[in-house]
Amino acid sequence: MGYKECCHLEAVDPNASFCGTCRTPLLRCISYQECKQLVEPFQPCPVCLAPQLVIDAGAVVSAQVGERLAIPMIVRNQIDSTAPILRPIWAKRIYKRERDQKLVPVNIDWQSIDAGKEREFYVETGTFGAGGTDKVDVFLELATRSKEGFEENHVFKGTLMFSVASQSGSQQVVQNINLSGAHMEDNALLHIPSTNTGGSQEETTGRTVDQRQVVKLEHVESLERELGTRGYTQSGMQVSRAAKFRLRGFNEDDAPSWEVGLGAKGHLAFGRSDRERSDANPLPMDVRLRCYNATGELDVDQSLLLSRHHFDLLVLNDRLVVFARSGKGLALNGKMLGSNTITDVNDGDVIAPLAGQARSLSLQVKFISDMHGSVNTIEVARL
Repeated sequence: MGYKECCHLEAVDPNASFCGTCRTPLLRCISYQECKQLVEPFQPCPVCLAPQLVIDAGAVVSAQVGERLAIPMIVRNQIDSTAPILRPIWAKRIYKRERDQKLVPVNIDWQSIDAGKEREFYVETGTFGAGGTDKVDVFLELATRSKEGFEENHVFKGTLMFSVASQSGSQQVVQNINLSGAHMEDNALLHIPSTNTGGSQEETTGRTVDQRQVVKLEHVESLERELGTRGYTQSGMQVSRAAKFRLRGFNEDDAPSWEVGLGAKGHLAFGRSDRERSDANPLPMDVRLRCYNATGELDVDQSLLLSRHHFDLLVLNDRLVVFARSGKGLALNGKMLGSNTITDVNDGDVIAPLAGQARSLSLQVKFISDMHGSVNTIEVARL
């Protein structure tokens, strides 16, 4: 997306959804009030989730064929000097993958890392079967949480490299001998002087690192989809935080007739309250929920069963989710969801704010994706 300086200046205004200068949509981190960061649609916040993977000092990083290693590793929760916020990160899962092998979980006995702190774990290799250079990939599935409890998960990869000696003290020696112009008698004996290859077994195996070594980490979107960390595993679709919402079948006073985004709040609010802000209504809704009878007239009694702020739609981990705010809950595809429940919403799902009530209104969600499976438009139709 490529934010400019003008975008960050505009984002300070809590009502700004677009940069007034370059018209770029402003996608704020779920913890924007603290970190002040704008994020790309499918990327982690560079401040809230900026881990560091380290090989601890004294770790053995070389071996011999037939041996195994246990590498002491450290995950640090770095504090950005430009935005020093004290935000913990959570370790959801850690995996390792050796050459041509499947992912294997790595056991850890901790869950969170406070800001500026670190936690240790070990990566155990399998038995090395051949000499040369070998590697093990380490995958960290980490999460950051907002004050409201919303969670964004991402997967990072670091690669560990090892030197493996072929045999105990033996090395293959290759010498090129030039015999051009030489005269050799039958059964002649050719003497080849021994060659010192340099280095002993002690120098090529059992090598340790004198000080900590930082392992380069990269964000791996493909594994996020494979593990179900982000996006929809079965369909392969991903909902962009920049997606637009089309609201169908609503009274013109209840919902905008134009496409809307998640805006500065990062969610769309649905409830009985008015859409206009006032002293009596400091938290206006994006979509006003009201019930109507068969002739199109307002059903006041039925409408009063709806909470002033009933639920939110937002995008977390590249999935659309519904957050039930009402103490009365709601139903998703007929299944009741209690208050303060966050649940994934799939293409075609039906949300019923007044489950079990006669003449209950319901909303159906439809995804419109591009050829690459990115959902850029979401229709919410009143049935």
